[in-house]
Amino acid sequence: ASGRSAYIWNVRDAASPTRIRLRHSSSVWNLCFGRNDELILTGAADGNARLWDVKSGKPAANDINHGAAVVAVAFGPSGQLVATAGSDGTARVWDIARHVAQTPPLRHTAQVNRVAFSPDGKFLATADALSSAPAKSIKIWDTHNGRLIRTIRGAFNCLAFTSDSQRIASASQGFTVKIWSVADDPEAAQLPVRGDFGPQHLVFSPGGNRIVVADDSTYFTERTDDGTGTHTF
Repeated sequence: ASGRSAYIWNVRDAASPTRIRLRHSSSVWNLCFGRNDELILTGAADGNARLWDVKSGKPAANDINHGAAVVAVAFGPSGQLVATAGSDGTARVWDIARHVAQTPPLRHTAQVNRVAFSPDGKFLATADALSSAPAKSIKIWDTHNGRLIRTIRGAFNCLAFTSDSQRIASASQGFTVKIWSVADDPEAAQLPVRGDFGPQHLVFSPGGNRIVVADDSTYFTERTDDGTGTHTF
């Protein structure tokens, strides 16, 4: 994304890639592909999220009006639900087939800057801003009705679910990755990481027994069972 546009590049012919421009009326802040790469969801500063047809580059539905600048977006695994996160301190889950809100607003005390669906689609994790939130937190919600399942306190840069949807990992500038149960278990496994700026992104392996963590300058692989077998790249 750049300015008021996002771009789709078709790189099948690497020697002569083609580009489709997706135009918004304000700055595009986030985007993601949907299931089967048929749709793209973009979020913009004007408070709207928009679904686009990948092949034609045209809007695939009416805009989703979050009501405040859309900071983050995510597709659910089925492709029917999407999530938007806003500067108003809320996240929302939408049913794009029925064009309605699936849940009431999911509220934080500050801007929500991360959203992630669990692989089974039953949960949505949301995280609020790092700098201004009085109670920095990750919250886990039921995507069917918006019920709050648990709140995890702390400042977090990134988050990810395991493939079985039973655990969630979070990483912070404190150079620690924590792995939590989605159920309300107060204990978390902790993995120390090394780097210059703290973890900025993480992802579980498909089997769920390894996690890759990246900061601005160094990449790490950590085992999630006992913390051994660490490799730095």
